[in-house]
Amino acid sequence: MPLKKRVIIIHGSGLLFSEALDRLIRFPDIQVLYSHGTYYFKSVDRLIIRRLLAHPRESRIITTYQKLLIARMLQASLSPVSTPRGAFYEYNEDDLHYLFGSFGLPFSYFERRYRAELLHQRAERELKRTLQKMDQLIPGLRTSNGILLHEDEIRKKFGNNPEYSDIYTLIKSIQLRYESGTSVDSAVAAAFTTYRLIESHDRGEETLQYGKSYVYDFVEYYEGLCSLEKHSPAYLYINNIPPCAIPELEKDLHYLKSKGVTLKEYLVNNCSDEESSLVSRLHRDGLIKKTNITDSEISSFASENSARMAVSEGIFPVPGANTLLSLINKDNQTSITEYNLLQDVLCSPIPVIEVVETIFKSIKTDNLFRSVRGKKWLQEIQRLNDFHASIEDKFLKSVYQLFFRSEGSSLDGGQDEEFNILVVQAVKPGKGRPHLTVGEAAYYYKRKFPDAQYLFYCIGSRLLFFKRLRLDSDWLNPYELMSQIGAPGDGSEIASPTARPAENLNYPRQIIGNVGSLNFSRFVLYLSFILQSVLSSSAVIKNRSEYIDVLQKQRIMKIVLFLLLCFIMGLSILFTNDDYRLDIIEKTNSNFYNPTTISTGE
Repeated sequence: MPLKKRVIIIHGSGLLFSEALDRLIRFPDIQVLYSHGTYYFKSVDRLIIRRLLAHPRESRIITTYQKLLIARMLQASLSPVSTPRGAFYEYNEDDLHYLFGSFGLPFSYFERRYRAELLHQRAERELKRTLQKMDQLIPGLRTSNGILLHEDEIRKKFGNNPEYSDIYTLIKSIQLRYESGTSVDSAVAAAFTTYRLIESHDRGEETLQYGKSYVYDFVEYYEGLCSLEKHSPAYLYINNIPPCAIPELEKDLHYLKSKGVTLKEYLVNNCSDEESSLVSRLHRDGLIKKTNITDSEISSFASENSARMAVSEGIFPVPGANTLLSLINKDNQTSITEYNLLQDVLCSPIPVIEVVETIFKSIKTDNLFRSVRGKKWLQEIQRLNDFHASIEDKFLKSVYQLFFRSEGSSLDGGQDEEFNILVVQAVKPGKGRPHLTVGEAAYYYKRKFPDAQYLFYCIGSRLLFFKRLRLDSDWLNPYELMSQIGAPGDGSEIASPTARPAENLNYPRQIIGNVGSLNFSRFVLYLSFILQSVLSSSAVIKNRSEYIDVLQKQRIMKIVLFLLLCFIMGLSILFTNDDYRLDIIEKTNSNFYNPTTISTGE
């Protein structure tokens, strides 16, 4: 019987270097559908499609992939289908012509077929060597014993290797689009679980090794667990994902069990009596092997639960464990400051798994923040903050905040609490540049509006993303909510739940039409009507985009100061340079006049 791998589940989303590489290798088989001027891709391919269609001719390898992708799109347009239903990523034909017209995109059937074949042949020829180099990369991602390298080890090995620089840069940029960040509590819980598994196997049993015996994977709220079958045979260790956030927990566990995947350990925070009864029953039925729900008292943090299990199993806390427990409990001002710093790290483009592994290694050494500073992550965060500051006017162009009071509807978990949603127009950093991803936008808005709990990130009326800004906020179920805003089946996006408002049969197309800056306020009002109906609660709308006036004034002042400086410099030249004295000017200008008297002929 094959050895069961331990899979430690982290709430959030992410993509390993090896997984991104595999997607690029399998990219020639990507599926494309075409209907009425729109291309449709599977939602799981959304982020890699957006990455490849971001900048025309950005680099040689990206241009090659663009040729292949556009060839597949042109081929799909030759065999249109009826508009597909479900969660798809859509790309407009007009955008393709606007950004990639230089690739040659004819309209007639035969010319388009010829162009598609030509682009496909060129892409295959140019991509052949790249795919060979990618195949050569695969063995290098593992040790001689077949153990998968850590993300930081991969960076050290290939990051500065000129032979693979193009491939490495592309893969890291794809990884960045998949990273959505996670909470400090979830990261610490995963680190404690790793520590406990490693320590329990160091005492005579098989030693666990990353990439071979244990790995990390991600699950978003309301995504479900069925995608974890890819690890079969495996044991799952889940922290910080409440039962109400998994739409069909029992059904998913039965399915995983049939595939050889067992939920070995399930640690959660405080939950309702109904949820506790469900988990207890699944525990009795053998679908969950170990859980804290059956205990008389449920801890506030899953990471505390994991630490308690370490004590109960004879793995006594070391100084680093005590430091982490003080951190998540925010025992003092230092802990609060360090907690916020670690949250910034987890919300930045730094890979979540690398952060979790750093936390895990600090349990024995008690040097977490020395390691954080040593890895120069803070410089990465500062660079991101500087970039956001340079385009802050674009972030604040159209921002509204909707305040609700939950009254125990089916979508808010039965709680009676106040919460709010930030509704913003998608941020475009510059002309010809793609919209910022929802993860990067969430990082900015979380810092700018610390009281906001949810984010609706709107790309016109075509696409609306849902993002949780505060990980402790669990009043809304996006899986159900997004299907009310968009079309049936919306909300099942893995990286971020999405909706297509314009596809809703009740969307007031004649009144709102295509959403832009001029009518965004009407679109927000329309969304508020839907939310009030679904949540049975009135909404208070506040416009948060007034800060843009300050930024515009600052820009105008900079221009005025620049012109004033130019004027002063001009005056200084005029009064200090001899060539500009009045007598010199009069003398030089005399050359233009004819001193001879003009004869009148009289």
